Amino acid sequence: MSIRNSCRFLGNVGREPEIRYTPNGQMMVTFPLAVKRYYQKDEEWQEETTWVDCVVFGPVAERLAKSVGKGTQLVVDTEYNIRKVEQEDGTNRYFHNFRLKDFQVGRGRKEDDGSDYEDDSDSEAEDFDIPF
Repeated sequence: MSIRNSCRFLGNVGREPEIRYTPNGQMMVTFPLAVKRYYQKDEEWQEETTWVDCVVFGPVAERLAKSVGKGTQLVVDTEYNIRKVEQEDGTNRYFHNFRLKDFQVGRGRKEDDGSDYEDDSDSEAEDFDIPF
């Protein structure tokens, strides 16, 4: 991954990833990632959500399509992209997205019924002694 153009985000997938194919047959997956930011204003904590448009191609897309759904928590390593499209009237329209280079699935999964984030980790694992 290029250090000059790299972004890392932690968030939850906002909807089921959309799978398409490029003209040469390569898999392309797109999805929005909800990234939360917490800050304090007037002694009260505030929450702000930023939606990050993500796109991924090839083998990483195939791996993501098999393991990720709406609500899945992800850590994504990306590159920022701007795509310019000339409109019929001659004006330019710009599309911004983040192209995934790699990802890691986090803990928990948001249920499809819209309920809040739940931790589905195995509670028995917490009973083990940690050697550090």
